[in-house]
Amino acid sequence: MRLSQIFKQCTRFFEENLFLTAFLLSLVLLGTIFIVVLRIQSSAKKRKRKRGETERSLEFALPSQENTFVRARLNTVLRVPEEKQGETEEASFEELPKLSHARELLAKIKASPLSGAERLETEELSKALNFFLKKETLTVSDLRVLNDTFSRILKLSAKYAV
Repeated sequence: MRLSQIFKQCTRFFEENLFLTAFLLSLVLLGTIFIVVLRIQSSAKKRKRKRGETERSLEFALPSQENTFVRARLNTVLRVPEEKQGETEEASFEELPKLSHARELLAKIKASPLSGAERLETEELSKALNFFLKKETLTVSDLRVLNDTFSRILKLSAKYAV
C-alpha cells in the first residue's frame, strides 16, 4: 500500500468516527494544559525556594562561640542599664537649662508643611516644653525626658531643614 492510500483510509476512518476524533483531540489538549500547569507550578516553587534561601542568608545570626570578642561586644551593646525604682535625685545646676531656643525652633518647625503625625508630635513636644518651663527643679528622670524631647525636636528640624 502506498502512503496516500493509508492517509485516505485514516481520513475516512476519522470522518466516520467523529466522536472518537473529538475525544482524542480533547485528550491531547487536556494533556498539554496539564503539562503547562505543572511547569508553571514547579517554576513558582523554585522561585519561592530560592527567595527563601536568599532571605535566610540575609538574616542576622550571632557569631559562633569561638568568636568571643564579637559576642562579648554584642552583649555589652545590647545590655540596657537598669533604672532605680525610687529615683528622685535632683540635678544640680548653676542655672536651669533655657528652653527659649527649643521653643523658637519648635515654632519654626510648626510653620513647615508637616504630616498629620508630625503635627501631633510637635503638639506633644510643645506640651512637654511648657511642662518643664513651669517646673522649678528637675530630677534625673526629668532630664532624660527633656533630653529625648530635645532630640526629637532636632530630628524634626533636620528633616525640614529649619
